[in-house]
Amino acid sequence: LQQRIASALQNAPPQPDGTYAAADVGSLLHELSVYHEELEFQNDELRAAQAQLQALNERYADLFNRAPIGYLVIDSEHYVLLANEPIAEMLRVEVKALMGRPLTRFVDPESQDALYLHLRGIGDQTQARSTELTLSGNGRRVPVRVESVPDLHSGNLYTRMAIIDISQEFTARYALRESEERYRLMFEMADDIVLVCSLDDRHATDRIVEANNAACRSLGYTRAELVGSPAALLTDGTLFVPDTVRTQLADAGRALFETTLSARNGATIPAEIHASRYTWHGHTMVLMIARDISERRRLETERREMEQRRQQLQKWESLGVLSAGVAHDFNNLLAIVANELEIMRSEMQGDEKGLRRITRSLETIQRGTELTSKMAAYTGNTSLAMQPVNLNAVVEQALSLFYTIAPARIRLHVETAPDLP
Repeated sequence: LQQRIASALQNAPPQPDGTYAAADVGSLLHELSVYHEELEFQNDELRAAQAQLQALNERYADLFNRAPIGYLVIDSEHYVLLANEPIAEMLRVEVKALMGRPLTRFVDPESQDALYLHLRGIGDQTQARSTELTLSGNGRRVPVRVESVPDLHSGNLYTRMAIIDISQEFTARYALRESEERYRLMFEMADDIVLVCSLDDRHATDRIVEANNAACRSLGYTRAELVGSPAALLTDGTLFVPDTVRTQLADAGRALFETTLSARNGATIPAEIHASRYTWHGHTMVLMIARDISERRRLETERREMEQRRQQLQKWESLGVLSAGVAHDFNNLLAIVANELEIMRSEMQGDEKGLRRITRSLETIQRGTELTSKMAAYTGNTSLAMQPVNLNAVVEQALSLFYTIAPARIRLHVETAPDLP
């Protein structure tokens, strides 16, 4: 404005008395007024721009301090030049307590090496670098992920760092690792054979993906030999998962079936398999828990044999009951005949020939009575009394019973001591 006034005065020559013409003065005043208004307008715009800049600064300061992540700027010596409130809250300190202090002061001793490797040569990088550290402050340890980028300004190297609290992620990761270790321990410590196999429409491509210690121990293979091998290795070349089981797995997602596994030494293991189908990374997998049922089958065989013996015993018991009834009835009949013969013998005194016949008949009846007594004793339907017996006599009685029921082709040679008690 001063330059334009000086130029206007030079172009308007003064009067002889040293004054200027009124027209020139009026024109100059008009021009000054116009320029004054322009200056006022520019001042208003400048003030508005300053207000916007102030609001913008306050807004960005608010965003900076209320950001969901921590933010730091450090120099080449790793001293903190700028910090926001979130990083101060992580460390439970004031922002001013961070300023001008080395970053290593707030890094856990176990993470110092990781920080050194992270910042080493960062000036030669053009992309962000990431690492995980543990910060510490006022007794608190905070796992964080650090994203750093170099910033060359006025020939000086600065590092801008975004710091993300990963405590929840770390906790979840730790819980996941604990869960994996727990299930891995259960997988390895299981007494049953546990196999994970991949299934394909082509049976030949079924592969063993994982096997536990029980599988290696029972089948005689190492884990390296089992993993990646065809599933048919365990079934002597036959289908490890039959088509009927595949259909059941496809429909219900699980199946129960029995098969015979082949061990490396040629031994066979009858097994009951619980199979569950699932999808992993786009591949159809099946988890198989195989239980050795050799003992179960042995017990089932013994139970069937015992049942057969029980039925046989019941049959013999029934025959014994029937024999006892027959012997009782037969004894009654013999008793009636014997009574009649005794009456006849008393009435036939003097008839020697007839008496001899009656005597032989009574002796035969006596032998019949003894035979029925033995039958009753065999079936256990007689009352027993404890008394001394002659063992030779017992053997002879048993032999007489044996000879009556034994086939004619059987001959029995018996030797007994004459002085047995």
